[in-house]
Amino acid sequence: MEHQICSGFACRLPLHGILQWSPFRIDALGIITMIGSEQVESAVGRLVNSRYAEYLPLLGAFAIASDQFADARSGYALYNVTDGIITTDLAGWFVRWCSAQNFAKSDSMVTWSVDTRPWSLERYWRDRLTATLIGIVTNGFLVALTVLQGDWWGMANAMSMVVSVLVRAHALKQNRAGLDLAASKGSHASNGTGSKFLVVLADSRMISMYAPSGLVQACFVQKPQPQDPRRYHTVRMIGWASFAVQAVSLGMSGLVTQIITVSLMVSATVLMHFRVGCNDTIIGTGLTAKLEAQGHGRRQDIYVSLQLNEHEEESMLQWSLMPHKTPASASIRWWREYAEKKKKNQDEFRYRQREMEKAESVSVSVDSWPSV
Repeated sequence: MEHQICSGFACRLPLHGILQWSPFRIDALGIITMIGSEQVESAVGRLVNSRYAEYLPLLGAFAIASDQFADARSGYALYNVTDGIITTDLAGWFVRWCSAQNFAKSDSMVTWSVDTRPWSLERYWRDRLTATLIGIVTNGFLVALTVLQGDWWGMANAMSMVVSVLVRAHALKQNRAGLDLAASKGSHASNGTGSKFLVVLADSRMISMYAPSGLVQACFVQKPQPQDPRRYHTVRMIGWASFAVQAVSLGMSGLVTQIITVSLMVSATVLMHFRVGCNDTIIGTGLTAKLEAQGHGRRQDIYVSLQLNEHEEESMLQWSLMPHKTPASASIRWWREYAEKKKKNQDEFRYRQREMEKAESVSVSVDSWPSV
């Protein structure tokens, strides 16, 4: 029997001997299906490009096929201070993006804008090219290794991994395109007006944000819509099929193939989870975020920095974000401190504005001097 096996085509392949090496066993199937799915859907769901892991196979491929990475999450709230609107129904990508940032308890501000300048697109495509080269080399290596071993189950596993990468790439492309379109429409609909709003995360962290008014509903509340829903659904079904093929073939593969498969998927998942090579200030191709630390220690300081008017303060009271005005000493003390800080903040803002106007007037007068 051994002679008959070795007389076949597979036995004459240069790395066939590796296929016979099996000093121990591992539960590779359990590793790729039971571990890391939550981290994958959180990392991928941010819709941020990864310079290194964009086209590498990840653990928990069913999180992409089932569209879990785009689902909404509970426990988050957005308070649109400018318009006096509160909602807990936020876009899945937005809450995942917020949760992934290292925001302090009450010390962070984010300014959103839509940027389609050529330099930002150039960086986007440069990162995509890098990711494509890494993906081709890495996935091609695993496919070639299984072929040279004559490990046909391993080759089926490797090809299913390639398909899962292509499925994820298409799903992300569709969601990012939907977000880009929503950002473009929201930016044009803003007509130069802006909104200030507060986002409270599931762990009670509060972030103050500013954005063109049209972006709040279009990008942060509504889920990005795939441009071709039928194709999107079909590709997801292909993703389920590739996951089933890997579930069957991986356990039948050679030990070396199993070890490399697990190592590759775990490494890529770690890179994605820890955002290595990711620029979280650019989502899709145009939506950009500017993150700043304000040096605030209390939520009261956030409210002061927002420069709330009377109507906005009334909304904050209705939402119970500010203490109610009662005769209690704690309430009186809080509102007195708030009024003092707000006046000081207004005075500092006026002073900075006057200094900027002076600097601009000096610049204009210097420019108007005749050249000698």
